[in-house]
Amino acid sequence: MPTLENYFQQSYFSIITEGDFSRGEQRQMFTEKVLKCFLYGHPFVIIGLPGTLSLLQNLGFITFSSIIDESYDNEVDDEKRLSMCLKEIDKLNSYNINELKNIYNDLMPILHHNYQTYKVINSMPAPNKLANDLISWYSND
Repeated sequence: MPTLENYFQQSYFSIITEGDFSRGEQRQMFTEKVLKCFLYGHPFVIIGLPGTLSLLQNLGFITFSSIIDESYDNEVDDEKRLSMCLKEIDKLNSYNINELKNIYNDLMPILHHNYQTYKVINSMPAPNKLANDLISWYSND
C-alpha cells in the first residue's frame, strides 16, 4: 500500500466520504479527512452533511468553486446531494491527465492558503488547555 504522502502526490483531487451524511441531525462537522487534504494540498469533493463547505469557509479556508459546483453543500435532500456530488466527481474524472495537472497548478494559491490556515488553526491551544491555564492563573492570585 502506498503511504499517505504518496497517495496525495500521485493524485489530483480527493473524494472525502464523511461518516455522517444523513441530515437527520441538524449539525455541521468535518473530520480529519478534510484536514489531511489541507495538509497535503488537495482539492476535494465532500460527501457529507450539508453546510460542511460553508463551515470550512467560515473558518477561513477557501474551497474549490472555480472547478467544482459546490451547490451540493446547500442541498438538504440527502439523495439529491449525493447525486450532485457524484456529478462533480464524474466531471473531474472526465479531464485528461494534462487538464488535471493544469487545474491543480491553477489551484496552487488556494492550496497554499488552506495549508497556512490549517497551520494557524492547528497551532491554537486546545480549549481545555486554555481553560486550565486561566484557572491556574486565577488560582495563583
